[in-house]
Amino acid sequence: MQTRWMILAGAVIVAAFLAGRAVPQDIDPKEMDMAEAMKAWQEAATPGKHHAWLERFVGTWDVEMKMWMEPGAAPMSSKGTTETKWLMRGRWIISTTKLAVPMLGKDLESVRILGYDNFRRKFVEVMVDNMNTHMVTSSGNRSKDLTSLVTYGPMNDPMTHEIGKTVKYATRLVDDDTYKVEVYDLVIGEGDESKVLEFALKRRK
Repeated sequence: MQTRWMILAGAVIVAAFLAGRAVPQDIDPKEMDMAEAMKAWQEAATPGKHHAWLERFVGTWDVEMKMWMEPGAAPMSSKGTTETKWLMRGRWIISTTKLAVPMLGKDLESVRILGYDNFRRKFVEVMVDNMNTHMVTSSGNRSKDLTSLVTYGPMNDPMTHEIGKTVKYATRLVDDDTYKVEVYDLVIGEGDESKVLEFALKRRK
């Protein structure tokens, strides 16, 4: 096990060193396999257009959250702020949201990390908050017109004793200064009737 970790660590160091460097053209055929491997690693490690798209979310946002406790019922709402910045510039953004939620008895604080995995060719995200002890993850892609990002992932629900049920997360762009993040519980149904959360964000200027 220790040897395996040493090999992996060495590969990471080599890949980091080679990132951004071109693979030489005069490679001995005997070394081609290693060269191709390093090229593939370089491509997987180099930020591109999908990472550049994340820049649009950087900034301070006023946010209004709507929560549906049951289908068809009027939503409960609360307001707060979201601060988004580069966690690792050009690769990962981190959004910290703080909301006053009187019906829950305390303020909600959540953290969302979002990036693009070149190897999987998918956006990936992870979310944690001060109301739970589990971590939520999801992955997915943008729409062809680049106006929305839809990801899917498993979530545990202690209230219904469901483990790993599929949840849909939709980030929808309205304009340069407005977007929404919607959460759908696909166990409930399809379409808007399965929407349980909506965050409407407006850039603060």
